[in-house]
Amino acid sequence: MGSVAITVDTEPTENMYEAIVEAIPLPCAVIDRQETITYLNTSFSGLFGYTHADLPTMKQWWSKLFPEAHYRRQIKDSWQQCLQAHKANLKDAAPKQVDISAKDGQKRIVLLTISPLGADFGNLYLVSLYDATERISIEQALKHAHELVHVGSWSWQPATGQNVWSAEQYRIFGVSPESFTPSYDSFMAAVHPDDCHRIEEYLKGVLGGEHQFSGMEHRIVRPDGAVRYVCSAAEVVRNSKGEILELFGTNQDITDRKLMELALQESKERLELALSGSNLALWDWHIPTGTVVYDKRWYAILGYGDQDFAPHMKTWESLTNPHDKLKLRSDLIAHLNGETPAIQNEHRLRHKDGHWIWISTRGRVMERDAESKAIRVVGTVLDITGRKRLGNEGISLLQRIESLMREAASDGDIDNPAATSSKDETFESLTRRQRQMLELIATGLTSAEIAKSLQIATATAISHRRAMMQKLNLHTAAEVTRYAIDHDLLGD
Repeated sequence: MGSVAITVDTEPTENMYEAIVEAIPLPCAVIDRQETITYLNTSFSGLFGYTHADLPTMKQWWSKLFPEAHYRRQIKDSWQQCLQAHKANLKDAAPKQVDISAKDGQKRIVLLTISPLGADFGNLYLVSLYDATERISIEQALKHAHELVHVGSWSWQPATGQNVWSAEQYRIFGVSPESFTPSYDSFMAAVHPDDCHRIEEYLKGVLGGEHQFSGMEHRIVRPDGAVRYVCSAAEVVRNSKGEILELFGTNQDITDRKLMELALQESKERLELALSGSNLALWDWHIPTGTVVYDKRWYAILGYGDQDFAPHMKTWESLTNPHDKLKLRSDLIAHLNGETPAIQNEHRLRHKDGHWIWISTRGRVMERDAESKAIRVVGTVLDITGRKRLGNEGISLLQRIESLMREAASDGDIDNPAATSSKDETFESLTRRQRQMLELIATGLTSAEIAKSLQIATATAISHRRAMMQKLNLHTAAEVTRYAIDHDLLGD
């Protein structure tokens, strides 16, 4: 607020200057050279709660508005300096930001200005106070927010070269306002050498109106050699002719995020290398949507391209051999319910060419919701068709050996047709459940695994197993396997 120059035709009166001060829309006080407060306008009393009776002189002014002794001494020293300057040339001092205690105890942040009224008004001083509490609080909150998210702000006038940086902008670049002058050249000098050309071309496009200034990521090198990643964005202000007047922008320090991305990418590359070396394929199942992300080896195992079918669990189910679906579903449910530490299952999938291939899949729940329901499962697949083929060939060899053994003993069976008839009759008398038990034992499953496959209690499975083996007069799993082979119960 400048010096109050008032021209009057008649000698000014006290009522006259009170009317003038009252009309000023800011909190104001009038003080004489004897430090008597001659007038407080309504705006002053409304904002701070004090009346003229509360503050008749500067003594009460200092004690009430500035109750903290140390802070009060600082303000009084600054006040005296302003008065000395006014006595010398009657010029205003720059507004000073001060904290004033209102009558209710609240702190108000104001910009205080002392202006001489001149000799016509008895050399009085007008103290005007601009309430900046909300504005400064917002600025401080914004500054704090910028510091938290590491966002610096800047402005640039290409025509004049003028640059203005915020405190956080200086911090991001590792420099101080005292030692660094922001300019286009000094900014480019801080850009990583490998990014300079790209940034220059990008800025040329912005200035030429080819594209917006948004999300430009690049590296900077601090004076101490530290490399930081920043993301820049700006709003371009143009005049009516389309000429650029100024750019207002931000720089966000994204170093932590970028380093995490690079570490994740490196981890993915190591995983890819490990999976490639072990012939494992990776899958990632998002249960709520049913979406399954298959890697390229998963498709290759089945002879498909990655665009041949939808990446969904229903696709996996549709390719699964019907005889294997029950066991696969049982193993999945058991793990999703937290009954097993991982999913482990071997089953057949239909190859693109039409034949069946055997795979071994292992997986584990990686994410659950607040109610412990499984959200995400990640696992691997291994093609074990060759191993299964070798196993089947071994069974075929066993079948041939058993056939030779039967041929060697065929004379005894011919001589005793009643025995052969008795064995066939015993087999025919087996219940459906006992035949299931026979097949599962012959494939090498334990009683616990059989119970899970048939969805019965383990004790029940053991009971059925014993009854079936006693009925057939079989004593070992090997005898059960041979019996199953003799009666062609083991298919592919």
